[in-house]
Amino acid sequence: GLLDSAPVNIRTLEAQGSYADSPSTTDIVGAFIARYFECYDGDRSQLLAAYNESACMSLSVTHPDVNGRTPPGIRDYDEAARSLSETSLDVLTSRLHSTNIAIISFLRSIRATVHDPSSFIVDTAVVPVAATLEPMVTVSIHGVFREADEKQMLRGFDRTFIIAASPPGSRAAALGWPVVILNDMLHIRSTGFAY
Repeated sequence: GLLDSAPVNIRTLEAQGSYADSPSTTDIVGAFIARYFECYDGDRSQLLAAYNESACMSLSVTHPDVNGRTPPGIRDYDEAARSLSETSLDVLTSRLHSTNIAIISFLRSIRATVHDPSSFIVDTAVVPVAATLEPMVTVSIHGVFREADEKQMLRGFDRTFIIAASPPGSRAAALGWPVVILNDMLHIRSTGFAY
């Protein structure tokens, strides 16, 4: 995995493993994650159908690692991140991507990546909803990726999706996406936070 080449001085926490509160979602979520990150690391435009037309997506970044250092290049994400230190509501709003087309445009504008699925810790939980509503599932992924540029920086990430079944007859269903993303929150950090 990507961590095999990581510096030995990274402070780590013991991994607890993945969790699913409903075994029935495990296979669907596993297939979704595999396909999502294959497209994300390849051609992100292929993810358009995976996002609901009114999906929302945001990016946040942690600057200092556990040793108080700011990793090289992490501040390059600042112009796209929804930082709590940002006081302008207009800026915060402009950094919330709120249609599938806006999300794909944004994702194509940030650095190319290579994710390490062997590093993923995945937690899934069915969201309780009213009987008249379609069930939703939260999918939280904790892992690492390497930026696919000349510097090849190793980054940690946490990503939380809220997904629901693809509507019958939808473009997502026609293209083989059994679920669609309703919300996507990506948090990028140095690898020193939790490994």
